[in-house]
Amino acid sequence: MGISLGPRLLPEPTGTRGATVVFAGTSLGTIAGLPVGTILGGLIGWRWAFGAAAVVSVLLVLLQAFFVPPLPVRNSVRWHDLLAVWWIPQARLGLLMAFALFFGQFFAYTYIAPFLGQVSRLSDTAIGVVLLLMGVTGFFGTLLGGRTASRDARRDVGGAALLIAVPVLLLVLAGSSPVAAMILVGVWGVGLGALPIGLQTWTSRAAPAVPEASAVVFVSMVRWPSRQDRSVGA
Repeated sequence: MGISLGPRLLPEPTGTRGATVVFAGTSLGTIAGLPVGTILGGLIGWRWAFGAAAVVSVLLVLLQAFFVPPLPVRNSVRWHDLLAVWWIPQARLGLLMAFALFFGQFFAYTYIAPFLGQVSRLSDTAIGVVLLLMGVTGFFGTLLGGRTASRDARRDVGGAALLIAVPVLLLVLAGSSPVAAMILVGVWGVGLGALPIGLQTWTSRAAPAVPEASAVVFVSMVRWPSRQDRSVGA
């Protein structure tokens, strides 16, 4: 919901700055959460690690209640609003691109760890470092995507797609080199960080009357291929 709530939390002409902050927070959480959870699980056991996550979640809810301003409902989303998004040509194009691009992204990402281990000959520890690097570059990709999408969402989507597709293709050719694999995965992370905000900005601008509905449909289009591709990888 960052693309619809972000502009209300941080109003400005382009409507992307608040959404960028929300997405950047998600990227930071992804980067920090995995290693912190792994360390806690190794030190105190997985049950206590889950308990710590629950405590942090409750604290965050309380912080939201005190520091995030109330956002009254403007328009209730109805079922026909979800269908109406599909009847807007530019919104429909954005949703179909989201499905295709994230289908390709998650299909490739499913095999990234086995590829780095079997082709690049990296150890498990090194693979973790490379994936952490991908998360860090994804954070900066989110910031870059927010700036680009505020000017031209089409440029952001096209650039992000290339930053994902080209490294994946080059991994096939040069992935046997550990250094090359690390660099290419880092570039891939930049594209992955920039892609969601560009696509959501595209879709929301195409359907400005129903931003929440377009956000819901967008997430549905992204989540379905992510689950399908992970099941294929398993």
